[in-house]
Amino acid sequence: KQGDYRLLICPDHPTFLRTKTHSHGDCPFAMCGTGVAVNAPATYDEVAAAASDIAFPEGHRLMEHFLSRAGLST
Repeated sequence: KQGDYRLLICPDHPTFLRTKTHSHGDCPFAMCGTGVAVNAPATYDEVAAAASDIAFPEGHRLMEHFLSRAGLST
């Protein structure tokens, strides 16, 4: 049996394909692993991030959430 695990993928800033420049705003993120509930949007991009009801305006809050025992299952 494999042990518990979690994986988080996220950029440090949004970069829109249209402008190819760094921007301010919501960044997409994906996490999976032990204790993380499924919430799968159709795309992984800044538009989906802005439309999501799950947001972390401060990056350290995302890390706190990711490292917590509850994960996205709360």
